[in-house]
Amino acid sequence: MKKWNLIAAFFAFLLPLLASGQVVTAGIGAGYSLNNEVLRSRGSSTATLLGYGHGFYAGPQVDFALKNGFSIRTGIHFRKGGSVANLDVEKLAVNFAQLSEDLGGLEDVKSFLESNPELEIGGFTSAQALDFINRIDEGAESGVGQLKGTDLRSVVDRYGLNFPLLLRYTYGPLGVYAGVNLNVLLFNQISMKANLPGGLVYSDKDLESILPYAHAALGGGLPTIPGAKMSPEKFYREDIARPVSMDVQFGLEYAFSDWVSLQAGCVLGATSLIKAPMTDVFLLRDLSFQVGLVYHFHSGK
Repeated sequence: MKKWNLIAAFFAFLLPLLASGQVVTAGIGAGYSLNNEVLRSRGSSTATLLGYGHGFYAGPQVDFALKNGFSIRTGIHFRKGGSVANLDVEKLAVNFAQLSEDLGGLEDVKSFLESNPELEIGGFTSAQALDFINRIDEGAESGVGQLKGTDLRSVVDRYGLNFPLLLRYTYGPLGVYAGVNLNVLLFNQISMKANLPGGLVYSDKDLESILPYAHAALGGGLPTIPGAKMSPEKFYREDIARPVSMDVQFGLEYAFSDWVSLQAGCVLGATSLIKAPMTDVFLLRDLSFQVGLVYHFHSGK
């Protein structure tokens, strides 16, 4: 499998360092990860933060000495990432309706267009422009009632292994580091809930009978038995998630003693978390802020 080949290449890169015996310290780190994911559509410079979720990371790390305070840090971290997305459709409709009411000059514009039906504005007649404005105005008024109680919530938790490769510089108790992170997805958990008008409630379980056909549309083949179901976790893993991704990581650290240090850093996605054909339209990248402690063993000096 491709992801295991990448892991093998990662460790092959480290073999010369391991053989040289240049380990400065070995330790175990663990901490909190404030996670998010950044969604951007292709062809657009704007991006959307899906929503912050809580996670963690934990695992061993080692430092290999270079010169003049520099070292190379690597390790293996088990990490929980992902995002939480909330969409209050009713509130959006209310805000849009309020905007329509607050446009004080809108009625003047409509009156002007009505009195000049043959006027051309940007390639459209005033009648066409008036019809467009009226449709938006009517939609804002009716949307509040039609979308009352409508909201959506989805939680995507990604569990994987991180293999950092960082260049580190220390000066006394202070240190800075920067580098890359190879991420391997192990498994994921997904929960979704949609409250719809009329008191209807849909959850991720209600999608299980639909997802086999979405899977087929993405090239996975049609269901072979009537009533086939597919869990959101399996659909996400097989049809959406990229099994291996890359991040850029950087941060600061402070050594309280020879044994314990505090680390705080940021992880930014360098490659998309979703795969083709989804990437024809969207790019999804990791974003997290991490803070934690490391206990150093000082082995291999």
